[in-house]
Amino acid sequence: MGASVYGPGMESFMDEHGVHHAYASLGLALYVLGYGSGALVFAPLSEIPTIGRAIPYPLSSVVFILATVGSALTRYPAAFMFLRFIQGVFSSPALCTGGASISDVFAADVLPHAMTIWVISCQAAPAVGPIIAAFAVPVLEYRFTMWDLVIAATPVLVLLSMLFINVYSSLIYGIYYSFFEVIPLVYQDMYGFSLGKMGLAFLPIMIGALLGAVVYNVYIHKVFKPRLRGGTPVEHEEILLPALWACFLPPISLFTFGWTSRADIHWTIPTIGMLLFPFSVFFILLCGFVYVAHTHPQYVSSVFAAQDFTRCAFATGTVVFARVMYLKLRIGGGCSLLSGLMTLCIGGMLFLYHYGRWMRERSTFKSKW
Repeated sequence: MGASVYGPGMESFMDEHGVHHAYASLGLALYVLGYGSGALVFAPLSEIPTIGRAIPYPLSSVVFILATVGSALTRYPAAFMFLRFIQGVFSSPALCTGGASISDVFAADVLPHAMTIWVISCQAAPAVGPIIAAFAVPVLEYRFTMWDLVIAATPVLVLLSMLFINVYSSLIYGIYYSFFEVIPLVYQDMYGFSLGKMGLAFLPIMIGALLGAVVYNVYIHKVFKPRLRGGTPVEHEEILLPALWACFLPPISLFTFGWTSRADIHWTIPTIGMLLFPFSVFFILLCGFVYVAHTHPQYVSSVFAAQDFTRCAFATGTVVFARVMYLKLRIGGGCSLLSGLMTLCIGGMLFLYHYGRWMRERSTFKSKW
């Protein structure tokens, strides 16, 4: 939410400071880059016994709020961009250490349910920010997006297999953030939506993630957990089963969204295609996170931090080039390119499922249920 809430305010920022779109988009890109960079600091610190996982949360929240207040008050665009990076750095413990904290607390058979809450927050929250900001920015301008973060954040005070999951999740994260560039092009430029209605176009992202959470937890409760509690041998790779069918859906989703985003096709059709993306990648991300937590329990926080940095670095680049890509290749061509990349990852997921055990048995970090 901290990154995406700024999106609807970019036009207001450009008008007030007289800058072009590429410069204004740094407000989103630098936040995401800071998000990944901060993880490389806070996650290793959380694994030092004298510090632990609890201390980084309140300390980083204080700095985050101070930086957010500063970004809302500053009159200098360069200072605003610097503070956005600082915001990203000190908001990172919620992502890089949050998953590790959850894996510390919950038993193996309950962990997938607990991880669901964490992943749904990471996936659905970015859709909440634009929905709120899109209605408020026309009246209160872009500074409201920063005050909105202050209001939301203040209560918060109180080696191969991993590489593939890292690359896959980074690609998903990058495509996810590209939606914040392509949705205005489709729903405002093609379908003539107002800024407020365009904000509502982000709702399918949240709805898709929620549907994914429901289906996944029904599967865990009805299929996976009874097997685990019944003493049936369960390999780590069986965690990936929901992702095996879900990995076929993102290419279909992107292709549908890209090639039905036309003025002569009703806007509900590409919206359905867009909804399918968060629904399907929810299984891929959650299965990947739970798989990492079970196969590398001792170093899970650092592994999450490495993934966090890679995802955020990739998303930073995506924010910068996505708009240009969609303008040059058109919506259909840009989505087809991304769909092709997601299709390549299907083979990696199948390989990980069938040969993950073979790789784990040769790892010095292997674990058992």
